[in-house]
Amino acid sequence: MLSVFFIASKLLNYLLSPFAWILIAFLMGWIWRNTSKSRNMVRAGMILLLVFSNPFLSNLAMHIWEPEQVKVSDLPQSDATVVVLGGMVRYYNSEVSRPAYGAGVDRLMQALTLYHQGKAERVLICGGSGSMVYKDRTEADLLHQVILDAGVPDSLLLLDKLSRNTHENAIEAAKLIRSEAPDKPVI
Repeated sequence: MLSVFFIASKLLNYLLSPFAWILIAFLMGWIWRNTSKSRNMVRAGMILLLVFSNPFLSNLAMHIWEPEQVKVSDLPQSDATVVVLGGMVRYYNSEVSRPAYGAGVDRLMQALTLYHQGKAERVLICGGSGSMVYKDRTEADLLHQVILDAGVPDSLLLLDKLSRNTHENAIEAAKLIRSEAPDKPVI
């Protein structure tokens, strides 16, 4: 059964996106045709479109929130568990036999870099099915073979197949870490 929080997280993902606000502004401009409200809504839609479609401005806004980057070479050798949050696999159809990656695939690449450079000993992949339609294909299952092919032994791989959003990623990752590597550092 789908939880209310899961459904709300999917709905809010769309409602809080810049595209939704631009669409609403243009739609309100169309509804209030030939009024000052209409012109104001169309102007607002155009301004939002220009701001959010400008890569310079969107990158600038994103970098304000990012912490200063830490070089992998500056990290000590460790027996840490590197946690890879889900959200990098796109579900296009139910016949998925290998992952189709989205924008978050850098999470996986960074984890593999940390593992291969000896900065982490284990890799924890978080990701059940984030899809409301294709519930039987988990992100962890789709990435399992990819991680093995990248040289991480199955014995050092932890899979969270239950979480469906970032909130659940944190809860399920904490449970796995407490049971499998309770005294080890986490990246």
